[in-house]
Amino acid sequence: MLRNFGLALIASLLISASYAIPAVNFPFNSQVPTVARVRQAYIFQFTDSTFAPAGTKYSYTLSGQPAWLSLDSDTRTLSGAPGDADAGSSIFLLTAADGTGAAHMQCTLVVSPDPVPQLQGTLGEQLAADTNLSSSDPATITLRPGDTFQFHFRQDSFIDAVQRTLYYYATLTDHTPLPAWLHFDAGSLTFSGTAPQLSAFPQTWQVELIASDVQGFAGSSSA
Repeated sequence: MLRNFGLALIASLLISASYAIPAVNFPFNSQVPTVARVRQAYIFQFTDSTFAPAGTKYSYTLSGQPAWLSLDSDTRTLSGAPGDADAGSSIFLLTAADGTGAAHMQCTLVVSPDPVPQLQGTLGEQLAADTNLSSSDPATITLRPGDTFQFHFRQDSFIDAVQRTLYYYATLTDHTPLPAWLHFDAGSLTFSGTAPQLSAFPQTWQVELIASDVQGFAGSSSA
């Protein structure tokens, strides 16, 4: 009887998990969305893990969004071209729905009339002086499990035409957070850590360094 109960309990848990309703998982504004620029094409793809369970085929919709902003549900991509009158911040609702229900997330997007900060040269040129950098595109730093590392970028890596304060962030290229073993210091533009022990090799993480003139949003970036 105990054995039968155990099997029944496992089956019940599996069925419940497979029909989990959508839930907010990784907020849109934690993904450092790109600043939209007046009279320029805008595009931003939010990550597959924005809602949970990740990997589910959701139908995404917007409500309360500015008229210039549209959403491609299949690719999770926001796009459009704001005009002069659209400068400023907008708050709208992003909804993910499937056959079990729906989840809603409040999002903020900023439109700026100012030029985007510009990357000076390439980050690979700076990395080549301090790391074992490949010649592939994108350039790759190779680490072995247990290797400690530290490398940094110059403060003038990005420049701003109107000399505003720049804010720096680092994420993976799908806009999700860096792994726990990889640390980024925004003040010194330094990455450091210890490469993890892995069960399978090789594994790759593609990192994006972001400089922005608007706090909490992406301006210019380089992977």
